[in-house]
Amino acid sequence: MIRALAGLALALAVSASALAQNNGLPTARQSVVFVKTIAVRGVECDLLDRWQGAVLFFQAGREMARFSPEEQEEIATEIEMLSEEMACDDTALVGWTTGAAPNIEREVLPLYLVGYRAMAELDPPLADFMALTDNAAGLATVEARIAELQEVVTTLEGGVTWEQFDNRMRNGAADISAALRGEENTQFTAEEARLQMRHISDVALLWIQDQAEDE
Repeated sequence: MIRALAGLALALAVSASALAQNNGLPTARQSVVFVKTIAVRGVECDLLDRWQGAVLFFQAGREMARFSPEEQEEIATEIEMLSEEMACDDTALVGWTTGAAPNIEREVLPLYLVGYRAMAELDPPLADFMALTDNAAGLATVEARIAELQEVVTTLEGGVTWEQFDNRMRNGAADISAALRGEENTQFTAEEARLQMRHISDVALLWIQDQAEDE
């Protein structure tokens, strides 16, 4: 699961860099500023769903963590300034979100929904996850959307099938559970496991809430 998220972060960074160069922002640092700003303003301007903004914000945050604490403070200031300047009809904002939103839905949503299901169906249940999600709320909605995605998305990240992807997510969920129990020889530290669990649950729950509001 962590490898899949790392691949997603790289893909977002590349996309951001390509657009950033068109706006005179060729550096990795300015790409982080741009994507984080898009994540915030895209949601505020109703150009992105909340869960989509959360995905972008988290992944840009992972890239931001590569900078020194001093640089991170400067980046945060730059994000605030750009957010204040960026109107809802900004060409870059509208163009980027229009192009990215369908891809996030098709290519990224399966990661979170299948990951959420894998966490929810752990046996024995993971108490930390259940506490975060109110006993895996909305699982039926998640299951229904996964079934819909399976009809239109035949191959997932890395060219794997849905069955292979599900197995990967279930193995990742089991590793998260093991790491949180303090077991050794897992792909996560306890801190990494907690971060992944919280991020998956946060994004999935925002998606579930967005679906309920659209009904």
